[in-house]
Amino acid sequence: MTEILFIRHGESSMNTRPDLVGGRSYHASLTIRGSRQAALFGAYLRSEQIRPDVVFASPAIRTDATARITLDNAGIDMPVLHDDRLLEISHGTYEGQPRKNVYSEANKRRYRISELDGKLPGGESVLDIDQRMRPFIHDVHEQYPDGTAYVFGHGFAIRSLAGMIHGLTKPEIFAELTPNLSVTSITMSRHTPTVHYVGKTVISE
Repeated sequence: MTEILFIRHGESSMNTRPDLVGGRSYHASLTIRGSRQAALFGAYLRSEQIRPDVVFASPAIRTDATARITLDNAGIDMPVLHDDRLLEISHGTYEGQPRKNVYSEANKRRYRISELDGKLPGGESVLDIDQRMRPFIHDVHEQYPDGTAYVFGHGFAIRSLAGMIHGLTKPEIFAELTPNLSVTSITMSRHTPTVHYVGKTVISE
């Protein structure tokens, strides 16, 4: 059995702008608070003596930084492997736009935003996220059939994968919570995924 622990990145500069749709925001950096969260998470891993067999991260700046700060504070000397399949959902041409404009009633109807296959122009749907992240967890299982993987990723992408495994609707996926540095546990056994928990918080500030 492979244990895959998905860890959401620390607070980023886009997280401080809830009025804007962040989405992928590839170049958004960690805030001071986000760096502190990653350090606390690393200290937690050190205290629990938890060590992975492999560490992956989305190539976005905020996830890579979270992974490196975490590992440094956990005393884990391992490389961070990047995989584009772990990136956050793309909102296409609407990325960085005011949230009230993006999620207007007109856009909700036009782009079927509340449906699993609904997407903004140039963006992705929940189904699209599942179609790139599901092969990722299968690949990890193939490479580490009896191992543990840390995967530093993004809140909505993590919820989408877990939600699709659970058979949730998009509104139900939106209702799930994945705070910064929260952990979502998925195991793979004979290529069958099981979600054990979503958005578990293990640190406090």
